[in-house]
Amino acid sequence: MVKSYPRYIQDTVFGVISSKSNIIYNRKANSVYASALDSIIEWNYKTQTQISTITDRVTPGALNSSSLLPPAEITRLAYSSFANLLAIGLSNGDIKVWDLSTDSLIIKFQGHKSAISCLEFDTNGTQLISGSNDTTIIIWDLISEAGLIKFKGHKNMITSIHYYNDNYLISTSKDGLLKIWDLKVNQCIETHLAHNGESWSMCKFTYNDKEFLLTTGLNGECKIWSLNMDLDDGNKLKEFGVFEKQSKNRVADVKFDEHNQLLILANADKMVEVFRLRSVQEIKKATAKRTKRLSEKGMSEEEIQQSLENSKIQMLICPFTIIFTESKINNICLLNSNSKEVNLVVNNSNNTLNYWTIHLPENVKKHNNINDKISVLKYSVDRPGHRSDIRSVDINDDDTLLYTGSNNQIKIWNLKTLNCIRSIERIGNVLCGKFLPGGSLLVVGLKNGDLKLIDLSTSEVIHHIESAHDDSIWAIEITSDGKTILTGSSDKTVKYWEIKVNTLENQLNLSHVKSLEVNESILALKISADSKYLAVSLMDNTVKVFFFDTLKFYLSLYGHKLPVLSIDISFDSKVLITCSADKNVRIWGLDFGDCHKSIFAHDDSIMNIKFFPQSHNFLTCSKDKFIKYWDGDKFDQVQKFAAHLGEVWGLAINSDGEFFVSISHDSSIRIWKQDNDEVFIQEEREKEMDELYENELLTSLEGDDITPRKTGEDEDEEMNDAEAVRSKTMENLKSSEKLIEALDMMDDEENALLKAMNTTPSQNLFDTLSKIKPNQLEDSLLVLPFSYSVKLLSAINEWTKDNGLLQKNSARLNVISRTLFFIVRSNHLELISQKDEVFKNKMITLKTQLRSTIKETTNDIGFNVQGLRFLQNKWSQDHSHIYADDDEAAEATSDKVRKRVYTTLA
Repeated sequence: MVKSYPRYIQDTVFGVISSKSNIIYNRKANSVYASALDSIIEWNYKTQTQISTITDRVTPGALNSSSLLPPAEITRLAYSSFANLLAIGLSNGDIKVWDLSTDSLIIKFQGHKSAISCLEFDTNGTQLISGSNDTTIIIWDLISEAGLIKFKGHKNMITSIHYYNDNYLISTSKDGLLKIWDLKVNQCIETHLAHNGESWSMCKFTYNDKEFLLTTGLNGECKIWSLNMDLDDGNKLKEFGVFEKQSKNRVADVKFDEHNQLLILANADKMVEVFRLRSVQEIKKATAKRTKRLSEKGMSEEEIQQSLENSKIQMLICPFTIIFTESKINNICLLNSNSKEVNLVVNNSNNTLNYWTIHLPENVKKHNNINDKISVLKYSVDRPGHRSDIRSVDINDDDTLLYTGSNNQIKIWNLKTLNCIRSIERIGNVLCGKFLPGGSLLVVGLKNGDLKLIDLSTSEVIHHIESAHDDSIWAIEITSDGKTILTGSSDKTVKYWEIKVNTLENQLNLSHVKSLEVNESILALKISADSKYLAVSLMDNTVKVFFFDTLKFYLSLYGHKLPVLSIDISFDSKVLITCSADKNVRIWGLDFGDCHKSIFAHDDSIMNIKFFPQSHNFLTCSKDKFIKYWDGDKFDQVQKFAAHLGEVWGLAINSDGEFFVSISHDSSIRIWKQDNDEVFIQEEREKEMDELYENELLTSLEGDDITPRKTGEDEDEEMNDAEAVRSKTMENLKSSEKLIEALDMMDDEENALLKAMNTTPSQNLFDTLSKIKPNQLEDSLLVLPFSYSVKLLSAINEWTKDNGLLQKNSARLNVISRTLFFIVRSNHLELISQKDEVFKNKMITLKTQLRSTIKETTNDIGFNVQGLRFLQNKWSQDHSHIYADDDEAAEATSDKVRKRVYTTLA
């Protein structure tokens, strides 16, 4: 009988406050949207609580989940306040559009080959522009759910884009170029060298009714451009001037506060610089003073004019204030501002969000000291996550609390509510930690060799042993009775500690009992369940097994080529497992120390290994970002979990094996629970092979480039070309296969499958075509051979006849029209060369029939639109009332002018 195993699936993810993507301000809810790896979290920054979570990923570990690739990380967000839509750009080049009114995913676009770096909606929220690391820019139509055009002009990653009046597009790239694209003709009309190196960000702002553009480069260089899109002749962009910031790091993000005329530049370090645009009166006054001062020095008018021209950018822009943050900055988000204060949220690289308020002086013009502290940190979202890598994890004995430790921080989580109930700061660099029986005490080992005993009820360190070891403490183990604690360190010693009560101070203390000295640094420890053996992992790639009570040497296990990073012993004390930096797992017998099996388990160093309770099955986690579930008796891989987006550092399994917890470099803490479904090893292997074949197929299709490459001047022309948006995905290929299958059935009227479905070949083809997603339609049709395209045209001719399928399903007119026009456009040369008179007559008939159908539909739409407008006007007339005083009404009647009118809704 085939053996089955319990399936584990991801139950929940927490610990991530904000990842690298930009953040979006929700004005209605006064909250911010931040990306959390592959999800979106809406945060209330005042209470540090989650309002909602947006995700549509397949549950990792589930039967339909991928075991080869983890979910794509979110790299960019864009929000349309007009349509209440949120666009999400992913690291694999996909774009998803969510309707926040219904919290539903409405569109998914696929066209880029690498991560999305820029996203922006148009003013009406009907079009979306995306820029990518693959150097291309694509305009997407949300109405037709398809890509309109792809621009190929830049030679490096797109860093910023701006939609200008829905007619022009401005873009910058790491290639240092600044381009203007005319969306009417789909061409690049201007190219400027923005910076000698990379160009990282861009911001459009208005000053004195004139438009300007700010671009930023390397070494703190910022350049201002004057922008005039109404010019027919000459450059629409002209360089205005260059100024430098105080920080020499590049600008990570830039925002403009139009109300207060402030430019806010967030550097890729720990500094936010704020600049103020001087008013016209200030500039005139400063110009007059400078002119007078220069003339007194005896300078000529030409020299004075040249000096004024050189200093015009310094006269326009002046430093205002600087905000210093606790960590490096990813990006910023500008909130509501007024004449008294400016509010912004800073997304830090240490997994925190900070809310800053800049208090504006009463007389802004006189504020000239940037060192004045006028900015205040009001709120900080930092409690729900760690600020650095989580390096240790443990679950208490009743499975209610979870401990996680990182550099200078310890957090205790309630496993039912997933809330952080204790956060202990300034604790030191924690490398390992364990709950003591009862769950009220925690012992942690630090990198500097200190050992601390913490009372979780008070969040206080009740006993601190300084220099418990002379070097880093890498491992802590506790005996089953909870009375003895073992610590292993790089100082080549294992120390035994007993918990004793200090009667004088009425508190618990750790007392050193004895030590075990070895020849190499210690990396891991494990005590067998029966407290008979002590296994010690050493830096010399071996594992030494001692008798626990006498510390007498028992076995030496050697075979790994690199140090063993983690060890575990089974519940029956018969099997020991080790994992190493050599990517191998070895299974040993404790009777004779023989190696039962060596498994090449991961593609990188294996960081942790754990046995399931009362079982020989075990888990491994690695720097290759995967977690694997193994059968320790048959030495087979049962499941492969692809969810983490960074190195997986550690694992913790609860007391009965119902769930386990994983921690990672991506700051996430993931809980995996047993599902009702079962795992069969053969099915898992087949699923992995299918995924592998599909990925190889798509890779080969992407590599099939039959277009000849251009060189020299032709290459430059090609770089500014625009082309149609195409994507090769498995969904497109499957849609094409279904369409070809339906076309093949057109010749088989007696098909048993169609009879069972109680449908006709024509109806089946019509339904198959209608089910293809709009954004996949053209790519699916592109695969069709010409003979099948002719069949499809003949079918469309039948559908458009009187009482045809299109008459009964007029809502599908858009799909049928798009199909027809695309086939004609892509096969026009073959269609023109056709000599079959019957086919030509069909095409002429189709043209007449479709034109008539479209005209009828257009008339119906026009009639409905006018009817709705009539109802809207009627409602407005019936529900609006005008209130005016008698005197004002008389005056209005005599002058034929209404002086003051108040319109209200009844």
